[in-house]
Amino acid sequence: MKTEDAKNVQQEPGFSFSWALKGERLEREDAPWLLGRDVRYELTVNTVNLDGNPMSGIKYQLKVNAELFNKYLFSVSPVNEDVVSTTRGNAFEIFARLRPNAANGEHTNVTFEISLESEGGVVQKISFAMGKLAQWSLFSVQEENNTYWFSAISAWAGEGNTGFWDWDTFKINECSISIPVPGLEVRESSVDYTDDGRLRVFHHVNKALFPGLAGTDVEVNYKPGFSGNGYSGTLPLTHVFQLPESRNPRA
Repeated sequence: MKTEDAKNVQQEPGFSFSWALKGERLEREDAPWLLGRDVRYELTVNTVNLDGNPMSGIKYQLKVNAELFNKYLFSVSPVNEDVVSTTRGNAFEIFARLRPNAANGEHTNVTFEISLESEGGVVQKISFAMGKLAQWSLFSVQEENNTYWFSAISAWAGEGNTGFWDWDTFKINECSISIPVPGLEVRESSVDYTDDGRLRVFHHVNKALFPGLAGTDVEVNYKPGFSGNGYSGTLPLTHVFQLPESRNPRA
């Protein structure tokens, strides 16, 4: 779980809202706050004075655009109710899952807006996107033809079923890895899909780039990968591989 510092402060006379989000998600420029379905988030809201110091005793409400509830079983607690600010901030839970009758690939690119509205007329709007998040599992490295093949397979992160990723429909455009030692950056070499709909990605790297590292551990950082619609993707993850010893000592 990761926590973002308060951001997106909109100055207004007297006071403004600031907020921070705690939870696991992907971030990208065209969907700055991409949330996962079936993943719980906590939105902390503060009212602050013009110096940025927390204020208490200010009454406001949190509101969500109504059409979102037609697509998701969505909960924000509390919503459309008066809240009185505290110096510690007020916490709101955000949670959403598909309705039981929703099609497998339905509603993978939902955007919604949360509005913070005070009695004094101060308004702050926060935009979110929600989609399907996967994470990496089943890592392996193999040696073949003087090449190391690093591979990983996606697994669920929320939603509860690895068989519902449908990556054949929502293809990952790009997935890259970084290897700090010896300092490599590699885009995916090939991608395929398992029988249960999971994504499998391969990165092949010339062994010559790993002098003296055979048989040792190397850190590989998988970066986020995204589907064409921008709302489905894989979470970043770090994995340590042990490089295989050479099959041919003279290789």
